[in-house]
Amino acid sequence: MKIEVTKTNLILAAVIIVLLGYVIFTHRSTSTVNDLKYRTEIDSLSRVILKHQQHQLVLDGKILNYELDIKRLDREIDSTKQVIIDQRKYYGDKIKNAGRYTPTELDSFFAERYQ
Repeated sequence: MKIEVTKTNLILAAVIIVLLGYVIFTHRSTSTVNDLKYRTEIDSLSRVILKHQQHQLVLDGKILNYELDIKRLDREIDSTKQVIIDQRKYYGDKIKNAGRYTPTELDSFFAERYQ
């Protein structure tokens, strides 16, 4: 097989080379523009995600503080319940024995109880 070099073949080869070059260069430039566009969006979204993660850490810290406050209040409630139980027992015994009190003892009991 022999290829003759004619003006038609040279022009056809030149047109093919120009078309291939055009396709290659336009594909690269479009790809670069799209890559840059997507990279910009990805960077922007990454910054937003980072801000949300930092905000989440702040909220987690607040939640931890609230949990500590709840535990402290639970201990205070438990100790207050114990004080109430002790006072009920103490005054319950006094009230049971109130029938045996003299009028002076009753006066001092109520004076002490309702100060």
